[in-house]
Amino acid sequence: MRHKIPPDVKKAARQGLKLRKAKQTGNANNRTGYNIAQRLANCSCVNTETLKKISAYHARWSTAPESETVKVNNLLWGGKAAIAWTEKELNQ
Repeated sequence: MRHKIPPDVKKAARQGLKLRKAKQTGNANNRTGYNIAQRLANCSCVNTETLKKISAYHARWSTAPESETVKVNNLLWGGKAAIAWTEKELNQ
């Protein structure tokens, strides 16, 4: 199944990519987050498997202490908008 990426999720991913490039923050060794951000920013849809990965990431890191690295990584994974989006899509 394909899930349309909302504009606010795309925007967050683009912002995360921009910050990562400009400040070299975020986990530079984690290609998964970078690849997810590229997909969210540049594609129109993702499959259910990717949606589950995004949901799992936010479930794992939503309670992490706030830092610049955590902020950028969360944006790479679609930001707060992705939490509501994945929950809605996975519960349909």
